[in-house]
Amino acid sequence: MRDDILDAALLELELTGWRALRMSEVATRAGVSRQTVYNTFSNRSELAKAMVDRLTDHFLAGVEAAFMRDGTIFEHWLAGVGYALHEGTRNAALHAMLAAGDDEHFLDLLTRGADPVVQTARTRVSAAALRSHPDLDPERARIAAEATARLVISSIMLPLHPPDQTAYHIAVMVTAMLEAPGTWQRNGRTSRATAASRSGPE
Repeated sequence: MRDDILDAALLELELTGWRALRMSEVATRAGVSRQTVYNTFSNRSELAKAMVDRLTDHFLAGVEAAFMRDGTIFEHWLAGVGYALHEGTRNAALHAMLAAGDDEHFLDLLTRGADPVVQTARTRVSAAALRSHPDLDPERARIAAEATARLVISSIMLPLHPPDQTAYHIAVMVTAMLEAPGTWQRNGRTSRATAASRSGPE
């Protein structure tokens, strides 16, 4: 029942957008009573959180899959970002969710909530990258994943170039950062890239 209601809610999101979405319309589309929807999701905010979680999981699962193939860091990042950009373009519900970011409530869910999209992307994408390339610097991988998530969301909502071109640019930038030798500073802490550690003692 929960999945059926979520499916109906996501279709309503595609067709009407967040501001026009009504629990009663979701109930009609799901073929259940309005009370059943409220028994499953106590309010509109809880339904919104469930929709964001569903779309985020689907979105990131495809990105993670890109890192499971054989390939270089650049090839993995190119495939992952390429998937994300194309999915953001063709998935109407995902696009509607991101477009709803100018709504104060959805903005909280996307960027400041208990489990925001960017934070989830940072955790899951960096973990996928480290599983494929365990010699990467973990801190750099997390920062690269967060920056990528923000760039992908921005590029979906305001595309300046075709998805494949944007994916290439992001992959070049991320690869250069991840493979750069030496030490670097963040918040007063020094992090050493594994490329430098392989070069021997200073």
